[in-house]
Amino acid sequence: MIAQQIFVLVCCAFARASLGGDIAPVPMASSVPTARFLGQDPIDLRRSAHALSNWLSAIGLGISIRDVSISDSGKIISVYVDIKEDYAFLVVDFERQYGTSIWERIIQKTASLLQVASTQVVIHAQYGCLEGVAYRVPRKIASMHWLSACGGASGSAPLRTANHAAISGKEALSASTVRLNTKIISFLAGELGTADNNITRLSLTPDYVEVIVRGLKGRVIHGGKQWERLQITVFITEAENHGVTLRAIVDGRLASGLGAYPADSQFTQDMEPAYSEDLSNFTKQLTTSIRDYIDSANRH
Repeated sequence: MIAQQIFVLVCCAFARASLGGDIAPVPMASSVPTARFLGQDPIDLRRSAHALSNWLSAIGLGISIRDVSISDSGKIISVYVDIKEDYAFLVVDFERQYGTSIWERIIQKTASLLQVASTQVVIHAQYGCLEGVAYRVPRKIASMHWLSACGGASGSAPLRTANHAAISGKEALSASTVRLNTKIISFLAGELGTADNNITRLSLTPDYVEVIVRGLKGRVIHGGKQWERLQITVFITEAENHGVTLRAIVDGRLASGLGAYPADSQFTQDMEPAYSEDLSNFTKQLTTSIRDYIDSANRH
């Protein structure tokens, strides 16, 4: 019992330290639950929670959204989920099938909906009598840190196919000391055929880059006539063989292609699941291109 209490205290302290000491959320107000980020228009958290819930229902993983809230400082977005399926599938089989964790994917989807950095999103999960949190940490895939323990969440489930649950790419890098550099923004602009000023930097570190790319049409959906807005996350994780792995996750939204590029509020259509295959192919190609660019940059 004492050991369990120590474990819980250590996990809580680690979580608070990793998130700048601001992990406690404030429930959404019953009137107008909005917040401002990056100088953009107010964001309706309930609308984002509804969109996130629809996405989770579409991919069919047995996870439901209970709430989405913002911390009192306005820096942390908390997503509360209930897990109804065998936890073994969500952790082991999902990562084996898609090359990333379901928590990483939910974090990135939430960040894309709210147009914030993935590092600002925390998932609070309930699985039976277990409660835990998941968030991004440097050079790791987001994983769940259980803050309470009970009879155990063991067991296995046969591998089943989720409906395009993860739009991600993964490539091994040739050098363990590789770093992402600031020139990757210019590389992305050239690769995507857009101007540098169409790329909003959410995070730019040697191990983690997250951007919003605007001004695209027909770049993800071949022959598409709708405007496209992408949130691209590129990060480096440590591999089991002491090497490093490049990972990329892309989330996309669509708006009417009539007229000039529209305001962010007009991007009401998720690319998933209707264009999941296009988005998946685009992400894998982009990951390979970034890998080649990084390897080339580190050789010179």
